[in-house]
Formats: sequence, structure tokens, C-alpha cells
Amino acid sequence: LRHLSRPEFNENNTDTAIKYAKQARQIALEEKRQDLAWFDHGVVTTLIFGKAPTEEIKRWFEIEAEDLYKTSRNTKDEIAKWVWTSGLLMDRARVFNNTTDLYLALMIAEQFNLARRKEQIEELIQKFKSK
Repeated sequence: LRHLSRPEFNENNTDTAIKYAKQARQIALEEKRQDLAWFDHGVVTTLIFGKAPTEEIKRWFEIEAEDLYKTSRNTKDEIAKWVWTSGLLMDRARVFNNTTDLYLALMIAEQFNLARRKEQIEELIQKFKSK
């Protein structure tokens, strides 16, 4: 269900994608899924794609961050936790149009030797610098 919320599977119909993303998140919440932050991210992604108001996206970033924190307390997969956190920071940088979160994400990528993530972050930083 989470993948059905992706805009590209909804013929770029953002209203449908957002509706499905929120439904998927609600089901995950009701089922007490440990990966709730992944469903939150689906909502955030569709809101960004749909150019939702910044305040709504901000609210969902807060939900995602809180759920990610709760998940991180119960996971043994340290790498996944930090990949996810750096991804959230990258999304925030795009939405709020600044590099602050990118440099924090870069610190995480370097600390945990996340080579591919580091490349992605450095690429984004370069895009910001060339604006």
C-alpha cells in the first residue's frame, strides 16, 4: 500500500497519491508497525511532489522525525537508522531551500561510512552552491 501512494503510480495525480499515502500510514499506525516512519516518509514525499503548503510538510516532517526516533530505539540496524535520518535531512534541505540540514546529513554519512549517501549529499550541496 505504501508504494501505491507514490505519485508516479497515480498518473501524477497528487490528490490521489496523498490520499493513499495517508491511508497507508493510518493502516500502519493501527497495525502498530515498527516501520511507521517509512509510511510517514511516503506522506512527506507525496506532499513535496504535490507542492503542498510548507506548514503541512513541516508538520509531517515533525511526525516522521518523532516516529523515526521511536523506531530507532528498538532497531538493531544502526546503518538503516542513519541512512533514514540523513534522507530526512536531505528532504528538509530541499523543502526549506538551505544547506544546513545537508551538512548535518554529510556528517552522519561520513561518520557511518555511507559512501553512496555521501555522494548524494555532496551532489545536492553543489546544486545549492550553483544557484
